[in-house]
Amino acid sequence: MSEESAMSVVAVATDLQSPKKPTLLLLALLGMTLLAGCAVGGVWMYNETTLQKPLQRMLVADPRNHVVRAKAHYDGWIDTHSVVFDLTDVAGGLRWIRKDHISDYGN
Repeated sequence: MSEESAMSVVAVATDLQSPKKPTLLLLALLGMTLLAGCAVGGVWMYNETTLQKPLQRMLVADPRNHVVRAKAHYDGWIDTHSVVFDLTDVAGGLRWIRKDHISDYGN
């Protein structure tokens, strides 16, 4: 086989393989995006199940807390050593507290 025909065979083989590279790159990019999305979803789900849902259960359980709207999550959404308590709304104030729920600290 001559050198010229060998180069044409290499050129044809390279042309046949080149469409696979963008496809592999696209699949790799799609896989990394899917992995990042799963990681973000996992962090959100962990915060939701360990902090937000228990907080909402506590707020609903006591009728005195119906005027309070709050959220909770870990600091930076991943630092489990500190909790962020976000008090979003307090409606009404003392008009919802009955007299028998107010304790007398002074006496």
